Amino acid sequence: MNGWLSRRFRRRLAEFLLCRTIPTAPARARLAPWLVPGRLDGCRVSVIIPVNNGMADGQIGRLLDSLQGQTHRNLELIAVDSGSRDGTPEYLRQRGVRVLSIAPEEFRHDRSRNLGAQAAAGDFLLFTVADAVFDDPDWLRLGLAHMNVWRADSFCSPQHCAAAAGLQARALAFRHLAALQRVPGVQRFGAAGRPRLTRIGYAIAPPPLRQRMIHVDDTNHLVRRAAFTRIGFRLPTCEDMGFGHDLIRGGGVFLFSSLTHITHSHRYDDPVRFFRRCAADYQVQFRLIGAPGRADQAWDRRYCALLRLAGALPGPLAAGTAIPLATCFERVERLEGALVAAATAAPAAWMVRLCETLGLPPDVPEAARVSPDLLRRLAGGLIASLRGGLRTLAAMGMTRVDAAEAAAFLRLQALNYVACELAGRLPHAAAQSEPARAFRALAWE
Repeated sequence: MNGWLSRRFRRRLAEFLLCRTIPTAPARARLAPWLVPGRLDGCRVSVIIPVNNGMADGQIGRLLDSLQGQTHRNLELIAVDSGSRDGTPEYLRQRGVRVLSIAPEEFRHDRSRNLGAQAAAGDFLLFTVADAVFDDPDWLRLGLAHMNVWRADSFCSPQHCAAAAGLQARALAFRHLAALQRVPGVQRFGAAGRPRLTRIGYAIAPPPLRQRMIHVDDTNHLVRRAAFTRIGFRLPTCEDMGFGHDLIRGGGVFLFSSLTHITHSHRYDDPVRFFRRCAADYQVQFRLIGAPGRADQAWDRRYCALLRLAGALPGPLAAGTAIPLATCFERVERLEGALVAAATAAPAAWMVRLCETLGLPPDVPEAARVSPDLLRRLAGGLIASLRGGLRTLAAMGMTRVDAAEAAAFLRLQALNYVACELAGRLPHAAAQSEPARAFRALAWE
């Protein structure tokens, strides 16, 4: 009870020091004077777009149309191309975009964006991606107005999904928005001009609150050039959250506003790629928000157990074209026993092949014969994760789902759970991976 009270007190104190919510109506009233025609025309915005083969499905064209259709016209467009072979650089130049070229092996999320920022001439930088669309023609004017009204260094808005987005993308967008924007309006994080107060508030904030405070999003990240020059990106993945971490700790201010939005969503067709990306991102996020790592002998057993569960993930959970969401809940509840049985039968040699497939370190110890009790406990956590995914679909108002899409969604939920649980182990074990070397080279405080 005392520990719970302590966490609750820390969260409330940190929120009091560093978090402010401005509801929609008062926020719009404060922004109105800054939105009169001509007031922000002198603000030069440099848009930075990392790109590789961006002609697919016309995505880069849609992005440029939405940017060049903004009511704020004082723009500079810069693309950092990492070896496109589909005519993207030529197309970009025809559209008036300045193109910087790097070799494919030189690409990193932080490095390419830093390169674009170094070449930019604007007082404000807008980081985005090739498959985003700025549907709101006033997005830039609103972003600049937000930053002037609340003296912010950094600004982002929610992502809305494209109409053709898959189930995983829609659920992810819904969940992120629910976690970050609890009250519609403007969320202001940080204490401008009070760096010592900011450091105290950030130090006592529990990990979930820290995650909200630093959730900068490079699909639509508007930032003052002076602030970016002082901080920059320094992480090979989750570079935007790393920037938010450094910004808030350094006394800066980050805004997240639901008064505008962009459209962006990923495709999750490759489960292995999805798993690798989740595992890499969780490694970084856990260190940014202060979640503890686990790399001891007991964790080795847990590591092996999770690998067994990962390989025992089921195929399609239902037949037919559309099924009630309630049926998915019922089948998930019956899954736990079968999952444990399949995982118990997995041989060590099979686990090594799984490691190779998922890009994990192949150091499966001889003690891979983990106990059924441990498998049952971890399977319980995995089932809870699947339930949580289905509850998200229910909260989105869904009552029926396509059977094949539901099966793919649940598999991704399970892989996400395994990646999250493994994240504390991977920096210790994945010594040969380039990201792991980069992570260990950082001076985490």
